Amino acid sequence: AFGAYDAAHVHVTRALPSGGPQGVEGARVALLGANLTNYGRLTVRFGAKGDVPASLPDAGVAELVCAAPYDPPAVGAPTSVELSVSLDGQTFVTPSPPLVYTLYTALVERSYPAGAPLQAATVTLVGLGFVDLGDVATCAYARADGRGDLLGAGVVVSASEVVCATPTGATPGAYTVSLSLNSGVDFVPAQFDPPALTLYDAASE
Repeated sequence: AFGAYDAAHVHVTRALPSGGPQGVEGARVALLGANLTNYGRLTVRFGAKGDVPASLPDAGVAELVCAAPYDPPAVGAPTSVELSVSLDGQTFVTPSPPLVYTLYTALVERSYPAGAPLQAATVTLVGLGFVDLGDVATCAYARADGRGDLLGAGVVVSASEVVCATPTGATPGAYTVSLSLNSGVDFVPAQFDPPALTLYDAASE
């Protein structure tokens, strides 16, 4: 069957996540919008990086899913591309304002301080290639006793620094800290061992 549609009514408003690591094959990207229908060849264009096939997993939900194209790792040299969508593989719709996806390579080298009070504590991660994707950066605190991870918000201060807040529910003890720049989807590798932090209760000191 042949179907006609008005491209002006096709909307893409958000990409989840809005970026991912370079050097990864098949990283999943979901595009949210309205009036997304499969007319035989759903395609997402990642700017100059090229076109990739997409799918519409749930006909009742306006969400396209695709795999981001491969981009070679390059520390400190992120690649940002504008996204556009085609329902038939021929006519592409470019969101306005532009929807940007960023491919990056980052590395955590160290952290400071080595210890901090639970009350309003922060830890600064130092490294290379940090990018602000517009998402809230996520810091995962892993307990040394293996009792599970706690999550705290991170703020990208610069390409070399991210400040992580102490997670809600933290108790005194030793932790390792991991960083995600894309809302917890992917975590940045550490150059050596993961940064370590000891939290203590200043009220009992």
